[in-house]
Amino acid sequence: MLIAAAALLLAGLLLLPMKIQTDAAVSSGFQGRATLHYAGLHKTLHLFSRDGQLFLGDKHRARPLKTDRFSGKRKQLFCFLCRNLPLLRYNLQRRVRVHRLDALLLLRTQDAARSALLSGTLQGALSGLPEVQQGRMHIRIMPEFFRPRSSCRIRCIISVRPGTLLLTAIRLLFAYLQQQPGESEALS
Repeated sequence: MLIAAAALLLAGLLLLPMKIQTDAAVSSGFQGRATLHYAGLHKTLHLFSRDGQLFLGDKHRARPLKTDRFSGKRKQLFCFLCRNLPLLRYNLQRRVRVHRLDALLLLRTQDAARSALLSGTLQGALSGLPEVQQGRMHIRIMPEFFRPRSSCRIRCIISVRPGTLLLTAIRLLFAYLQQQPGESEALS
């Protein structure tokens, strides 16, 4: 009886949808926030850059991220994930739901007329996307005349079930274990 209740609880937790809300802004530096909503729990993660260094946490309690650790096994894992993007896309394509995507891109070029033409052309090209026409994606591209550089602001809300992420991770693990021994060393 206890095992059946634990199995039912575990199945319920794997099938409950998890919602992730992200906000990011890029202009002179990067500021980002990701909030995870799952089974009544909320966890927020802040990420920002200052003086070319990435920091994790809010501005009062931030710790720097070490970016020089991207070597060896982490580099091999990243290269493996890049090679297996079709597998990731196949497993997550219909199971990850994008509730809303809002993006604002302020374009700046050397010439104000070119900024206006480029932003109008890109906005016109993006307006033909089915996701934009259905209203799930709101993408605005505007010329920037007053600031010294281009900037971007993105807000996205997605939902996915943890069981889907677990199943995808297991499939990736099997693909990683089935690769040839020389494949991972050839990328180093």
